[in-house]
This record gives sequence, C-alpha cells and structure tokens, in this order.
Amino acid sequence: MKSKKTFSNRVIDWIDNFIEKHDFLKIILQKTRIRDNREKFSQIRTVYINNLKPNGYDGEEPLNYANNEIVTSKYTLINFLPKNLFEQFRRIANFYFLLNIIILFIIPDPPTNPYASILPLAIVIGVTAIKQAYEDILRHKSDWEINSKKVKVLRNNTLISIRCKDIKCGDIVEVKIDEPFPCDLLLLYSQSDTSSCYIKTSNLDGETNLKLRTIPYKFPQVNDVTEFNKMRGVLIYEKPNRRLYDFRGKMLYGKKEYSITNENILLRGTSLKIVPLIYGCAIYTGQDTKMMLNSKFKSNKMSCVERRLNYFVGAYIVVLLMLSILCLIGSLSFDFLYDKHWYLNKVTPKYFYTNKPLQDFITFMYFTNLNYIIPLSLYVTMELIRLIGSNFFEWDIKMYDEKTDQAAKVNSTDLNEDLGQIEYLFSDKTGTLTENEMVFKHFCINGKIYEERFGELFTLDSRKVCSVTDPRVFRFLEALSVCHTVQVDKNSEEKYNASSPDELSFIKFCSNLGINYEGDVFDKIKNVFIRKIQYNLKDEIIYQNYEILNVLEFDSTRKRMSIIIKNTKSKDYILYCKGADTSIAPRATCKTFSLYEDSLKEFSEKGWRTLVLAYRILTEQEFRQYTQMIDEAQSDILNKDDKLNKCYDLIESNLRIIGVSSVEDRLQEDVEGTLFALRQAGIKIWVLTGDKLETAINISDSCKHFSRDMFKFVIKNLKDPNEISENFKIINEQMSFSKNESYALIIDGISIECIFSNNKQDDFRSIAMKCVAVLCCRMSPSQKANIVALIKNSKQQPMTAAIGDGANDVSMIQEAHVGIGIFGKEGRNAARSADFCFSKFKYLKRAFLVHGYLYYTRAAILVLYFFYKNFVFSICQAYYGYWNGFSSTSIYASLYISVFNLLLNSVPPFFIALFEQHKLIDTLESNPLIYRTIRKNKSLTAFEFIKWNAIAIWHSLVCFFVPLLLFQQNCILLENGKNLGSYQFGLLVLILVFIIVHLRIFLIWRYQNIFALVSYLASLLGFVFTCFVMSSFIVPFPLTEFTEDQALYFGIFVLFSSASVWFTIILSSMIAILPDLIVILIENLAETRGLDKIIEKQKEKLLRLRRPASPSTTVENLSLYSMDKSSNDFGNDRDNSSSYSFSRNNNLSVGRNLNASKNRISPVNMTTQTFF
Repeated sequence: MKSKKTFSNRVIDWIDNFIEKHDFLKIILQKTRIRDNREKFSQIRTVYINNLKPNGYDGEEPLNYANNEIVTSKYTLINFLPKNLFEQFRRIANFYFLLNIIILFIIPDPPTNPYASILPLAIVIGVTAIKQAYEDILRHKSDWEINSKKVKVLRNNTLISIRCKDIKCGDIVEVKIDEPFPCDLLLLYSQSDTSSCYIKTSNLDGETNLKLRTIPYKFPQVNDVTEFNKMRGVLIYEKPNRRLYDFRGKMLYGKKEYSITNENILLRGTSLKIVPLIYGCAIYTGQDTKMMLNSKFKSNKMSCVERRLNYFVGAYIVVLLMLSILCLIGSLSFDFLYDKHWYLNKVTPKYFYTNKPLQDFITFMYFTNLNYIIPLSLYVTMELIRLIGSNFFEWDIKMYDEKTDQAAKVNSTDLNEDLGQIEYLFSDKTGTLTENEMVFKHFCINGKIYEERFGELFTLDSRKVCSVTDPRVFRFLEALSVCHTVQVDKNSEEKYNASSPDELSFIKFCSNLGINYEGDVFDKIKNVFIRKIQYNLKDEIIYQNYEILNVLEFDSTRKRMSIIIKNTKSKDYILYCKGADTSIAPRATCKTFSLYEDSLKEFSEKGWRTLVLAYRILTEQEFRQYTQMIDEAQSDILNKDDKLNKCYDLIESNLRIIGVSSVEDRLQEDVEGTLFALRQAGIKIWVLTGDKLETAINISDSCKHFSRDMFKFVIKNLKDPNEISENFKIINEQMSFSKNESYALIIDGISIECIFSNNKQDDFRSIAMKCVAVLCCRMSPSQKANIVALIKNSKQQPMTAAIGDGANDVSMIQEAHVGIGIFGKEGRNAARSADFCFSKFKYLKRAFLVHGYLYYTRAAILVLYFFYKNFVFSICQAYYGYWNGFSSTSIYASLYISVFNLLLNSVPPFFIALFEQHKLIDTLESNPLIYRTIRKNKSLTAFEFIKWNAIAIWHSLVCFFVPLLLFQQNCILLENGKNLGSYQFGLLVLILVFIIVHLRIFLIWRYQNIFALVSYLASLLGFVFTCFVMSSFIVPFPLTEFTEDQALYFGIFVLFSSASVWFTIILSSMIAILPDLIVILIENLAETRGLDKIIEKQKEKLLRLRRPASPSTTVENLSLYSMDKSSNDFGNDRDNSSSYSFSRNNNLSVGRNLNASKNRISPVNMTTQTFF
C-alpha cells in the first residue's frame, strides 16, 4: 500500500522532472556531481564485477551509486534545531501558542507577561526535543557500530579490510560462517561441493528454517579466490525495490549470458550458515538494500481519541473567538458609556484617543488571557502515557507464551485506545485460528482412502495391510517424497527444515512408512542436484536417486508447485505437480476426477486441508524445449514474471491425477471461547481465508465462528452481475421477513471479484453488515484488503481490526484501523507490519476486553479532565473582564499562569491515566458485555463533552463569584482593619480553582493505588509550597518580569491570616462539588441499569433461539436464475439445478427449490441458503 508523498518529496520530484527536461542543465549537474538523477529515470541498474570494465563492452555504464553507509538517524548537529522546531510547530496547538507569544511581544502593555508565557511552551518543546534527541543519539550510536564494522573486500588483486560503509557496488566481498551479510550480494563462490550455501533469514522475515542459495544457473564454478582477480563481467538488474522474494537480472560474463534470480541473492539482514566461506558481488548498498527499503514503513494511522481531540480543540478555538468578540463588544460599550475619565482630573488622554484602533485590537487580543483554555500540556502528557502504558501490554504475563518465549509487542503506541473501540474483526484462518502445524491424515487414490497406523499402510476402516510397492501407491508416495523444497540439516536437532508446514508433514508421513528423504547432493560433473531417497521395504533397502532438473516454485496466482526430475535408473523425465483442486483439475487430461470429489468433500468437511497430486511423463525433447523457454524467460528482466507464467502454464498441462492428500491444521488453544467472548462484546467477526469453501465452513463451525442459531447464506461461483443483484434481492427479502434472526454470510473469491468489478460493493456491504458473522473463502491478499476497506469506509465508519500471521495478510492488516499480527510459522511479515502483535489468537480477548477498555477509559478521562480544568481556570478571566472595564487585565499573576497547567496540576491526571480502572481486570475479562458500554467513542461524545464543560462553568462561577461577594461587601478581612487587594483576590480564585479541580478528579477516581495517591498528595503540597515560596522573597531584577515586580511578596501570608478566607474556601468547595456528587450518583445508576439491559437483551435472545421451531412455510414470487455449470469447474454441484433456501439448524425454513423447470416451486428444508 503506497503512502502519500510528503511536500518535500513532491518538491524533489518536480526538480528532478525539470532537470530531466533540460539536457544542458542535466549534463552540468552530472559533471559537477551536484545532482545525478539518471537512475531515477532508468529501468535497470548496471554494475561491473570487481569494478573493472570488461574488454569490448560498449553498453550502458554504471552510475555513482550510494555507498554502504547506513543512516537510521533523523537529525544531525547542524539540522537538529531547525528541523525539530519545524516538526513540533506543525502541531496546531504549538503553533497557536507560538503565535500568541509573538503577539504579546508586539502589542504595547500586554495583559500578561510575554516572558512568563514562554515558559510553558518552552518546557513542552524542550521535553519533546530532549526525548527525540536522546532517541536519535541511540540511532547514531547504532549506525556508527554497524558502519565501522570491518569487512574484507577484493581491491587491486588483494583482500583488504575496510569499514562496512566503504563497500561499493561491484566489490567482491568475503563472508564467513555465522557472519551477517554487510550488503545485498550476488553469490559467485561458495566453499562447498554444490556451489551453494544456506542462509538464516529470521532477522529479516522471522522464518527459522534455513534457505538454500546457489550461484547463477550454469555459471562456471570458481576454484580459487585468485580467479576473481581476472574476473570481468557486467551485471544488469532491476533498480532497488522492497520485494524480498523476487529478483530479476542477468550477468554478462565470458560472452555468455546468465540469468539471476532470487535464489542467487544474499540479502542484508540474513547470515551465512553451514558453509565456511562465500564470496559475493555487492549489488545493493546502504539505503538501497532491501532490508533498509522495507524498514522505512511508517503508520499514518490516527486513534479515535486523537481525532475526537482535534474536534474538541476546534470547538474551544470557536469558544475562544466568541469570548474575545464579546470582550471587544464589552470594551467598546464601556468606552461609550464611560467616556469621562474622572480620575484624570480633566486631562484628555490624547494617546488613548489617537491610538483607538490599536487599543481596540489589543482588547480583541483579550484571547491572550484566555488562550490557556486550550490545554497545551495535554499532547505531551498523552504521548508519555501512551509510551509508558504500552509497556503494560508488553509486560502482561497472561499474554506471554512460554512455549515460544514470546511476549506481546506494541509497534505503534498511537493506537492504544483503539483497542477498546473495535466493531469489526477481520481474521485470517490458517495460522491465526489454527496452529499451522500440519498432521498428515489420509490420502485417496481412485476413490480408495488410505491411512497410516503404527508404520503400516491400511485402507480406511480395514485391518489388511497395504503394500507401498503397489504401483499407484508407490507413485503417490514418490510424489510426496520428491516434490517439495524441504532441506536436510544434519548439524541441527531438527533434521528437516521446511518453509511449508504441509511439505514437512509429507516428509514425516513418508518417513513413518519407511521412505526417508536423505537430502540433496550436488553432482559437479552433471552440474545438477541429486535428491536421495531411501526406501526401507520389508525385504530390502533401496536407494533411489533423482536428478532435480527444475523447480517451478509455488505462487498464489498458480496455486501449485512442480518439480521436474530424472529417475537415474529408468532415465524417465517426470514432472510432479501438487496444488489446489481448482488449480489442478482443469489441467488434468483424464476424466476420472469425479472419483476424488467425494473424498475431497469428506476431507474438507472434517476441516482438513487438501492437495491434489499429479504427474506427467516428459520426453527428452520436451524437457529440452521447456528448459530453453524457462532460460529465455529468466533472462528477460522486465517481462520475466509474465513469460515464466506462460512457460509454467504450458509445462503444467496434460497432467494425470495421482491422488489427493489431506492434512489437519488443529485449532489454536481457546479459539472457541475467544470468538464467543468477542461476539458477546458486540464485535462482528469476519474470517477471510484462501482455503476452499467446505474446509473454511467446517473450521468456522468447529471454532464457533458460526453459532447454532445463525441463519446462513452461501454465495459461490457467481460471475454474472445480474445473478448477483437477484440473489441480493432475495437475501434482503429474507432479512426483512425475519428481522430478529442472527444471520451469517458465506461467499467465495469468484463472487467477490464479480461484485467489485461490477460496482455491486454497496449492495454487498449493506447485506454483509447486517450479518453477525461473515466467511470469505478463496480470497487473494488484495481481496482481503478490499473487503476491509469496504467496511472501514462505510457511512457508519466502524472501527475495524485485522489479524493474521502471514505475508498474505499484510495488506489487510495495514488497511484496518488496528492491525494485529501473530508471530507465526510462516514468518514475521505480519507481526512487523502490525500495530500490535502476540503469539496466540486467544490473547486477542485480553487485548480488546482488558487493555482496550483500560486504554480507552483512561485516555477519555485524561482528555475530558484537561479540557475541564483549563476551562475552569481560563473562564474566570472572562468574568473578571466585566469588573476591569474589559481592559485585558489578568486576574492571575503571570507566573501562576505559566506553572498552573504544566507543573501544579498535571501529575495527578498523569498517574490516574496510567493506573485508573473503572472496572477491575477480572471483571472485564469475565464479562465481555462491559465492552459494549464504551464502543462508538461513548466516553468522548458531544454529550460527555458538554456535560464536563457545564460542570466546568458551574465550578468557575463558584470559584469567582463567591470570593467576589466577600470582597464586594466591604468586609474588613484583616485584623489591622485593611482589606485585600486585586492580587490577593486573584490568588484566592486560583486557590479555589486548584482545590475544586482536585476534588473533581478525586471523585472520579475509582481505583486507589499508591502511585495515584502519592501524586495527588504531592500535587497539593507542591501547590502550597509554590505559593509560599513566591510570597516569601523579594524578587531581584530581572526576575521581576515574571512576578509583576513585588506584587506577590507576602501575599499568601496576608490572605491566609483572614478567617473569612478560610471560611470562603471551605464553603466554595462544598457548594461547587455538591452537583458533582449528584451527577456521579445518577451516572452510576444509569451505567448499572444500562449494563443490566444489555445482559437482559442477551438472555432474551438466547431464550428466543431455544424456542421450538415454527412450521415450514414457502415464499412465492421470487425470480430465480439457473446457471450453466462447467464439468471442469470443480466445486459446483453435480446436477444442473440451483437451490435457494433459507433455513436454520432447528428446521425452521423459509425458501424454495428450483429444478430444471422455473415454474416448479416447492418448500425445502436446508441448513443454509446457497447460490451457485
């Protein structure tokens, strides 16, 4: 999925395009090496082996490619300050406060001290800058260690040791066993008999099995390293790209051309195993290596809380502008009503009248007093809480897998809260719901089913031992033991290394029957690998060798894998092929495939994975012809894939079916309980799999994805848009007829393709979103992503999550709001691309119901509380405007304004947002219905926002007007007969604000713990300490800029010496907090009753579903279409009728059956509604 280009990238592209159009400018820049963008507009890359030009070569010359320096750091000493500041001020809140400070410096006599206003912004910017600088220093240190590592390269006919970053494309690099490859290399020499080596790719893709790499096909072997000194060759290959499993190129050497494939490439991030030493030619270096290109992915997802936060900030900006306009109107009105200034003793204020527009502007800039209504420190606080809170996810011992020693991991801390908002879960099946640990079960040959028991072969339900020497059985077992990519590692405890669990189960099954795969040996004379198989028969032990002539690797498009071998005894050329039934059946010549349909159906109904095995005897002439075609295809860099697919289609034709295998992929632990709990939580579950329909349905039934009460619709093999529309119409009528039913939809990839290609997505979405469960089978990776995007972008905009374990799930995971990866046996592509990852599907229950609930409720409290306390603090400034003639005078001292939010009142919400639990963890895990109470962002709705702001208005009224009543009555508040001044009044209002907002957070605090308690007490004591310190000293210049000269001196002591002030504080706190107690009581009752209603609704649903079934009825006047079925389209029913039936498992049915005549309508009783 392509990410959007940044502004800087678009500018660079425009410059490059401009240079490319002007040859004169392009030549100058290339000659001066200021900018050489030739590779950007080239389709291929050219490199000289050993950086020496071959004699007679007149083709395209190499360019100045990037060196091997790795740069993962973001900043340098020169650009850190401007770049970091630019990035931080792109955030609207930071830019807003910067603009406000600039205005304070510009206008004369600002309402607050501009230097004091700098303090909170400087702290926020400084803390973020220090954090990012520290992270970047660690990256610089890591880069330096990697780039300074010594490696050996061939320079001037001598092996020399250089720094890793100094490797250039074309250098011959030496790598020893267990060493990582310093860059992407083309294997040219291996210190082994087979001219091959094994690599470990676990750091790159997570796969633990070793992978084989060889020198280019038919490339002459190098006997000694000294031969590299004379080597002259040209490599022509594709530009740097992210594709880890594909490579296209060719090598020109000795007047011959050699094809280069991915099997010849050693990628950075992998390491050398088994073979002592190799030499390779550097093809991609530094930032151009595939590992670095794949590590640049960054998620641009934004959490639901952050999106709602932006709305709140926007609302507060509108409120701020409205208050500023009201204050301006008040100021103009005040000037009009009171234009005589008696205190000036008849002196006319010329400056005031001559600069009236400026004064009006200053008055409008009253919002500089009110700007703290927007909580600047909230952004920093949220970042820290997400960062620290993500550790709770990773430290959760109940999400730790002891078997694999794997803990949960958070890749994106920005999406913690979204775990509590999921409405749709899209899940892969194999490796996600199942173990992806295959056990060979049965196989079928010509309709007869075989099984292995105690090392002997039997037909199903028979005690008679079958001989493995039977020609048909032997052919089947030979195909299993030969047609694979399993490797033998005699130095490891696990003898076999397999990238496919299915193939590993085949080898182990054959081994149980005495047919042992002994590995591959390279024949130097014939220049081919010899596959050795040991047959342990009862009478004798036979060793059979097979020459591996070509391997047609598996891909998701063909859905099959083939191998061409030569039997060294019979001299026969044989093509063995295995793959999905829909892929093999149309390519078979025999008409006996119907013999396997019942077995395939039976295996699939048991939830087993099936493969069809076939073979073809080739003549030597055919083999030579096919080999030449493959060589030509592999030599074509640009059209390699298309040509290879055409070759494979031609070779894999006229097949003869050998038999059908079945392997069981067991369900993971507690999958049933997890799906049931998620469904109770209100999450709709969709399973998207590439498996065939019958297998997928069986797995869905066994894991309780489909419950007993669901009304199922099945849509498959529909290619006509008219039939799609008609079937959707029938389903909609059924749903309207029985609105209280729970529906499930089953659909295959062919029908999905028809829906998307004919713009029927909206109709499909409207039906699917009414279903409780959906199963999509025979899905490609792109179709999975399209399905997720279809639901994600619907009008309801539900929160989606996708979970998978394989590379084919990456696009789906990245498309969903929340991507979850499983550390699987198919590698870690999914885990690397996901936002969260863990080792078992069952941990999803705890991730959503516990961590999701806690993350979201904590974040919601934090956001609402920050806006609330800032509103209480700032709105008192607006009240005070009426009593100061709207002169923009601040009620608070500038220093108190600066430290109130950032230091005095951030610690308690910070710790409460880390540790608060509205519900205990055990309660959340045992009662999934609680999850329903927070979905749809219910804690951050407009109602909640208005409620908190209404409470804030009430508290601000109490904080301001109760002290005002005390001051306006001309009360003698001090023993010496004097009264208090405006600074003492502002300080009293500040004290009330501080106490009341702390009482508010104390009331909403439900989970008492030592951390929150200490932070609460520390905040209270810190405020008292700050007030007394500021009032205890005469402040020297220039600090008086922050303290309004000496206005704060002794103020707190004077204030607290009055008993009336103490009484005011106590009375105001009681008056302010009384409505809070009433609101919290009502909320608790409403929450309890709401949860009770949800529980009662679920009970009623269960009771309704257990009622006896009503009699069967028939629906009339629904137009139906029959469809032609191809005999080669395996998976369709064998008759020519299409049945449309609606029923439940309790025999309640509404529907009809269509046979050959369209006028014949009859009631039916079926478990599903099926469209063929």
